[in-house]
Amino acid sequence: MVIQANQRRRLNLVVAWSSVAALALGIGGTVWYRGRPLDPPVITLTGIDPAIVAAIENARAGVLQSPSSGSAWGRLGMVLAAHDFTAEANLCFAQAERLEAWQPRWPYYQAVALSQGNPEAAIPKFQRTVQLCDHVPDTPRLRLGELLLILGRLDEAADHFRHLLEWQETNVKARLGLARVAYLEGDLETCLSHLDRAQSDTRTRKATHLFLAEIHQRRADPGAAEEARRQGTALPDDTIWPDPFVEEVAQLRTGKQVALERADKRLRQGRISEAVTLLQDTVRDYPDSDWAWYLLGKALNLRQDWPAAEQALRRAAELAPEAAEIQFHRGVALFRLQNLRAAIACFRKATQLKPDYDVAYYNLGRCLHQQGDRSGAIAAFRAALRCEPNLVEARAALANLFFSVIRSP
Repeated sequence: MVIQANQRRRLNLVVAWSSVAALALGIGGTVWYRGRPLDPPVITLTGIDPAIVAAIENARAGVLQSPSSGSAWGRLGMVLAAHDFTAEANLCFAQAERLEAWQPRWPYYQAVALSQGNPEAAIPKFQRTVQLCDHVPDTPRLRLGELLLILGRLDEAADHFRHLLEWQETNVKARLGLARVAYLEGDLETCLSHLDRAQSDTRTRKATHLFLAEIHQRRADPGAAEEARRQGTALPDDTIWPDPFVEEVAQLRTGKQVALERADKRLRQGRISEAVTLLQDTVRDYPDSDWAWYLLGKALNLRQDWPAAEQALRRAAELAPEAAEIQFHRGVALFRLQNLRAAIACFRKATQLKPDYDVAYYNLGRCLHQQGDRSGAIAAFRAALRCEPNLVEARAALANLFFSVIRSP
């Protein structure tokens, strides 16, 4: 059976607005109007993905139609923030906050941006958010507590963490915050008691183990410190703490890269039909995107629609002839269609482009074996094992070939 390799390339896309360095915008009283509505910011969109342009223009039209609507200003700010127009987004959020003073989102989005480069200015925005939403969701109060902790305002930080624990005793992020407060105050026993509940949660366990290493080192117990450090280093990264407000912004992201990211995620989750539908829309909107055609072909392979997969991957190969992954997956489709000669050509090219491509060598060996080229198959299986000695399928195929020679009269 032909092996389909896990995707070796990841789309390294993130929600850009939440991590970008904030600009000193003077938010808090500099943008207002007397007698006429404020105009939304004008943005140069030359060279921007058409889908992003359409989203921004639609949101901007909403403000022009309802200039006194805080929701319209906030929506424009969210669309801009989702696509990394941070300065313009914060101007919109400031205006939305003036028009909808009861809405916690607008000061929160400003605080998130400001916290990166101007934490002191972020504090009152976080405080206003917490005043409006209390502990639901918990992320604004957590962020406020963590920022106060960084600034050395330990008593204030501890108050916010304790408030969250009064409502949700299992809030391990607040426990971790209180542990850090106790650590900075020199109370290591209290620190350790808070960490007990955070060691097994996937959102805090890596940070907790690495923090434990610091504590044991401070207690002059290098053995325990090294063990905690070893365990923490071996753990996967902590999963992201849910932030509904930030997720609302993330959902507004659009364009080719976002579509590819979402399709790739669905593929990794096994949601093949959803990925196919999304990718069919993507190649319609971006017919020259080699990676969109590649992902579509890969998804169709997984759905065992070999003719459609080969067609999509052929188009991807035309657009990116030097991409080893495209050659490999096209070879898989051709093998399934019993076009061995064309499959061999694809697998050979994949190994030429990527000399350590173990499963491409393995699949090449399978094709050659079916063609009756025993020596070529043996060479391919051996090449696969040189690349990956633990590739069990290649080792078994090689053993079967040798065993067949022994059994033959």
